[in-house]
Amino acid sequence: MAGRVPLAELGSQASLFTRLSQAVARWAGKPVTFAAACAVIVLWGPRDRFSASTTLGSS
Repeated sequence: MAGRVPLAELGSQASLFTRLSQAVARWAGKPVTFAAACAVIVLWGPRDRFSASTTLGSS
């Protein structure tokens, strides 16, 4: 793949999407992000269980 420039070397020439996706990938790969996602699931589970009984009967 000669001739291709690594994205890290593009700097300000990289598109907005490229810069945004790289920032999200760096942030999402951290252990604290995984812990936060697990906490959201654990806290959301019991709350959703109680509200599901009212939404299932209303369809």
